[in-house]
Amino acid sequence: MMLDMDHVPWMSRREIERKADRVIAEARRILGSDVKPPIPVEAIIENVFDLHLLVDDLTERYPHLASDDDLLGATLLDQRQILIHEKLLADSRSSGRYFFTCAHELGHWVLHAELEEKPLRNEGPSETDKRILCRLSHNRKRGEWQADYLAACLLMPEAEVRRAYGCAISEKPVVLVNRESCLCREGRPLWLEPVLSHVPYYAERVMEEGGFLNVSRAAMGVRLRELGLLIDAVNKPWMCSA
Repeated sequence: MMLDMDHVPWMSRREIERKADRVIAEARRILGSDVKPPIPVEAIIENVFDLHLLVDDLTERYPHLASDDDLLGATLLDQRQILIHEKLLADSRSSGRYFFTCAHELGHWVLHAELEEKPLRNEGPSETDKRILCRLSHNRKRGEWQADYLAACLLMPEAEVRRAYGCAISEKPVVLVNRESCLCREGRPLWLEPVLSHVPYYAERVMEEGGFLNVSRAAMGVRLRELGLLIDAVNKPWMCSA
């Protein structure tokens, strides 16, 4: 049996963020230390929620769920297990994706475990895959977005991101006014105006300032835009004041 991530109850961003804040508060209580970036998501999974975190070849383990080799993680609610595909540890460049997938699967536990007793879709009898939540990297179902957003809030808490952004970038939001810098020198952009291609540089500076060592530049770039610290005036001009 699998829960249908298309039909989980709707939750607002603020509600999901509050749940992530409660996870961090509980981690501080149980781990006995101030939990700051880099957020110890593995310790939270195992020591705060008493779940088993396993790394395995999920393509081989669940071939019927990974026919396109796109399965990154899974949450087995009845077995209290979080599974992460071993390929995420095969390349050091994927470390951010590994930790985000851990946080994503924890998000399923925090947000959707209570639905376990009322599965929304019966995938047929199975002894080993009963009540499994699995994540496809390109799956944008409602429940997958919810788990993604909780992962972002957990690994990149708003207060910590805003503090680091204020120290590293600016006290005000930056408006990105073009896709690419119009001038370059030796193949490198001149910082004459903030543009979309600069997002990885902004993200990296915030990560260094705030100690976000277990997230990717891509994830931090998304978070900065979600929080309105980087404003996309190219694709979303209505977000800018006249």
